[in-house]
Amino acid sequence: LFQQAFELSKDQPEESEALYLKLGKAYQVNENFPKAGICFLNAANLADERSNAPDRALGFAQHSYQSWLAISDTLQMANLKKYTGLLHGKLEQFDAASADLDTARLWYTELAYPQGLAVTDFNEAQVLFLRGELKLAQGAFMKAQRFWRTEGDFSRVFINNVFGYRLFTR
Repeated sequence: LFQQAFELSKDQPEESEALYLKLGKAYQVNENFPKAGICFLNAANLADERSNAPDRALGFAQHSYQSWLAISDTLQMANLKKYTGLLHGKLEQFDAASADLDTARLWYTELAYPQGLAVTDFNEAQVLFLRGELKLAQGAFMKAQRFWRTEGDFSRVFINNVFGYRLFTR
């Protein structure tokens, strides 16, 4: 069924989202929290990116977070806080966005995971942009870009520049 949900995501995102939710709930009942977390996150990504429904995506992402919390997987918990921070920003819930991004940053620092910090900086740039704080957004964006350039990950630099263009031409 997981493969079916993946295949549906290409042309039928709503059906895929529903199937991921069904699978996530079944995995949760069976205490397979990693698979539940992945399914809920996939549903969140579809709601956010394909249906432009950040409110629905936030609920699914919070279910995913609870799955990772159940097994104390700090890396995945940080990944979800980084994502829910962005979703809160899209919903103009800026205090909640800042709190989640701060939590992600703290955990990535404790885990010595600089890639997570860089993505958190990028998400923070997007939230600050939505908040209208362009100078702060530009600083967070440039911090993330410097990291990816130093790492030689130019695919990240290129993808992030799509947002950077909007940020610096506003």
